[in-house]
Amino acid sequence: MKKIIFIFFCWPFLSFAQSHLIDDNNLQMFGNINSSNISVNTYYNTLDTCDVSWSIINDSLPSKWELSICFDDCYSIGVLGSQDVFIPDEQIFLGCHIYPNGQEGVGIIQMEIITNDLHKDTV
Repeated sequence: MKKIIFIFFCWPFLSFAQSHLIDDNNLQMFGNINSSNISVNTYYNTLDTCDVSWSIINDSLPSKWELSICFDDCYSIGVLGSQDVFIPDEQIFLGCHIYPNGQEGVGIIQMEIITNDLHKDTV
């Protein structure tokens, strides 16, 4: 059985006032070429009102692989960014889905999350 290895990274940047926390900073997912959907998730926790924008800033996926992101809402394959406002004391689902479409390989995706135009996290 051929395996697919996928790594989902999160590197937090320090800032002055904390408005949010991300539960897991480094995420990995594993699957095989017969999997229709391989996924991993964490949570974005709000401590204050958070005006959030996100975008995929880098990916090194094999040519047949597709991805979709869930960040509160689950977006269609190919949506590479969006924005939203979250209220205080929420736990927001943050997930990544990979669709290998029968192709083996290894990939890395980086997502930049900007909160309140001040805080940057790279997932």
